[in-house]
Amino acid sequence: MTLVSDRTFCAPTQSLPPSLGLAGAGCRQNLRVSALQSVSLCAGRGWLQLDARLSVEKAQKKPERLLAVNAWLPGTAKCCLDTSGKAHLRLELPLSFPEDDGEQRLQPALDCMRQALRVVEQGEAGSDTGDAGEAPPTNAPDVKALCLEAGWPIIERAPGRWAVELEGVPSFSQAEIVMQGETLHLAVFLAEWKTLPESCSEAIAHLLLTASGAFRMIRAALQPADGMQRALLLTRLPVTDVETDLLHALRALSVGAAATLQEVEALRNPAIAQEYQAMAIPGLR
Repeated sequence: MTLVSDRTFCAPTQSLPPSLGLAGAGCRQNLRVSALQSVSLCAGRGWLQLDARLSVEKAQKKPERLLAVNAWLPGTAKCCLDTSGKAHLRLELPLSFPEDDGEQRLQPALDCMRQALRVVEQGEAGSDTGDAGEAPPTNAPDVKALCLEAGWPIIERAPGRWAVELEGVPSFSQAEIVMQGETLHLAVFLAEWKTLPESCSEAIAHLLLTASGAFRMIRAALQPADGMQRALLLTRLPVTDVETDLLHALRALSVGAAATLQEVEALRNPAIAQEYQAMAIPGLR
């Protein structure tokens, strides 16, 4: 497989060289869904990334709806906004070493992207598989041992359920890790509210979708819980990828939480939210 520079990130699927494995009819068929205008791939500098611009129809969904969809997407797939405010579906995975061309991870990434596209197209929540806190399957790496070996403080709360203290956040914050079936779910609580002024909810949604585009592997999401709206950072890892991806995910969650915890709280103030909208949201400037 040919190494692709980050500079070729916007190349459409049709123009990618056959050596990348994306030129075959099967792969195009999996990805050519009405939600997409183009598909692009970047493999290099230690990361594999798939990206698809969402169609105008999907991009015009309320940001809050895209965040709700994020709560149900598989793997590291996510709806996000780029710096110009355009909506994307994106997926990122770390490679084993900087010279890795991503060939071993490409097909699973395409499968995950295809599943994510179905969720986006349906526009409705999927369903989790397995009960929260299941005992890890026999093929699962030792989550606690991996974290301790890398210096991450971790507590095992129950079989298949852990809490990891994040680094560099402005206040004490933990990643909740839960084993569900063959998937490891990681989530960080940001904030919750019952109702918010429209300006606040729009500003927070824009901030969270933009943050989803800025940080690899993780996404922001909104989930209803006990009559409240809960904002989270999260990602999901197949048990087969935990050994290679877990520490990357924890670092991403730490950086994401450090960048959004205080900002989300500030945007619950209508005056600050309106100022943010005027400065940051295209079309409102």
